Amino acid sequence: MKRVILIFLLLIPLVQAVGVTPTSANLNFRPNLQTEFQFNFFPTNANADIEISLSGDLAQYGVLDKHLLINGGTVTVRISLPRNLESGMHYINVVGSERPLADSGISAVTAITVPVRIFVPYEGKHIEASLDVANINVNEIGIIYVKVKNIGTEPISELYAKISIFNDGNELKKLETKKIFLNLEESKTLEARFLSEDLRQGSYKAVAKVIFDGKEENLEKGFLIGELLINILNYTEVLTEHEINKFSILMESKWNNKIENIFAEIKLLNNKREIISTRTQQIGLDPWERKELQTFLDLTSVDAGEYDINIILDYANKKSDTLGKVKVIKRSLEISNIVVLLVVIIVITSIVWYLLIKKKIGKPKKKRKNA
Repeated sequence: MKRVILIFLLLIPLVQAVGVTPTSANLNFRPNLQTEFQFNFFPTNANADIEISLSGDLAQYGVLDKHLLINGGTVTVRISLPRNLESGMHYINVVGSERPLADSGISAVTAITVPVRIFVPYEGKHIEASLDVANINVNEIGIIYVKVKNIGTEPISELYAKISIFNDGNELKKLETKKIFLNLEESKTLEARFLSEDLRQGSYKAVAKVIFDGKEENLEKGFLIGELLINILNYTEVLTEHEINKFSILMESKWNNKIENIFAEIKLLNNKREIISTRTQQIGLDPWERKELQTFLDLTSVDAGEYDINIILDYANKKSDTLGKVKVIKRSLEISNIVVLLVVIIVITSIVWYLLIKKKIGKPKKKRKNA
């Protein structure tokens, strides 16, 4: 079997890959524009010949200076655009494909595609806009960014954004950015700042109306405002008597920074009397992260029943208590004991059958009387 695998592996050559620099190019349309781009293709694992070709919806407007690169090299793509093109994004893709060697057995051909993106502006006044809001903590300054780009054929004389902040459908703050001029193909970023001291921890939504020369575009983005708080979402509620039990606490950070050195003290109570106490190891939580904190509870001397539990989280010079209930159940018959019991039953049954069969065989047969 090992020989078969070895022979099969020898029949498969090393998979080669194709690399390229740069990995893309961008071009803004101009009627009858003529330009060129150069790309350097190279095999990354071994020497290989690379075939070059063009694809994409505007491939007919590109010409290659060479179609084959021996062990890699540089290829030039000359582009001659027409007088008119449909508005939007178009592509001329330069494709570099590894050429399999003629004397190789099984081969895996790899290829890489380099997109040349050609953008044709929309007739009139048009923008491309996006909204970005970072998560913050209570009492921090929030910044809302509105990124805009002129993708039309006319400059924009006045552009600004009106922004509202909502929580649970209620409008809490109104903001407005400064007004700007946006030239052809120009990109700018507007910003609006707000104070969060009067906002509580929770989920919020920023809704922006971008206004430009009598037109509007609406955007929205959710964000979080954090508080130095860790919530316990769940914990192990069913334990087994007379055993050492694994105990898990599922926690969630409500803070927009990392919290280090988190640990918990766990107390098991019976009629308000502490019967078990343990402390977990320390862990950290990333911003808004959920994670399990695990430890073991020694219940070797605890009987089945319902008990109170107190989980005390300690972090960042703060402590928070969670009170709850746990159920300690009786030990079920272990599988090993069940197996032993079944084996004993089978052995006893076999002995009984053996004795019955032996007794039957050893019993003398009665002779028939002659008629």
